[in-house]
Amino acid sequence: RQWSRHLRDDPDRPLVELGLKAVDTGPQPLALRVAAIGYHTTLVLELISLWEEFLSDQLRLHFAVHVLEPGLGTAEQVRAASVCKDFQSYGDLCGWDARLLRLNARHFTRVTLPLAALPSPQIKDPAAFVQDFVATFRDEQFGHAEGHRDLRIEGADLFLCTEPAFLCNAMGRAFPNRPLVGYFANPLTAYLPAYAASAWLRDFLSLCRNQLMERSAPFL
Repeated sequence: RQWSRHLRDDPDRPLVELGLKAVDTGPQPLALRVAAIGYHTTLVLELISLWEEFLSDQLRLHFAVHVLEPGLGTAEQVRAASVCKDFQSYGDLCGWDARLLRLNARHFTRVTLPLAALPSPQIKDPAAFVQDFVATFRDEQFGHAEGHRDLRIEGADLFLCTEPAFLCNAMGRAFPNRPLVGYFANPLTAYLPAYAASAWLRDFLSLCRNQLMERSAPFL
């Protein structure tokens, strides 16, 4: 797969290909590759649109987006269930990386909230999920899941974690040397069992203070 471009034209295309002479236009925007992982399609697109509107003169952003649906283990299942398929003009947003799909099927489920009696996604064992996520992306023997792998994830300059916020914990530990941006609308403890909330809030404070163990890159 190629890095998705969310601009209608291609400003990096050589002018000579268009029959025009090259003109020195001064400093060019910095090109950055962004890997975004989450469970909320429009939340990802909201931030992408803001970045493009206000930062396009400074940054040329290339996106690799993987939107998932809790508990689903194949790309076909995700595409059938998620609204990610309804935004094809932005590229392929639906999750298809075999490693992410395996993690999703193993660690995410749907439960009924005890007070509201409404269905809600949940991470079965948050600590086990983080450990598995880190091992998958940092240890070669875990990373070779059967199926297609999106190597743009490892090649990203910047990572974006969206809903649930707890993904920032896993991504921050798996890619400790790359900057991480968090963009989420739900409470910080969304998708978590009640017993895991306090530990995550402590980790989130450490993440915000750039004190999370092993991390050397900033969290924004």
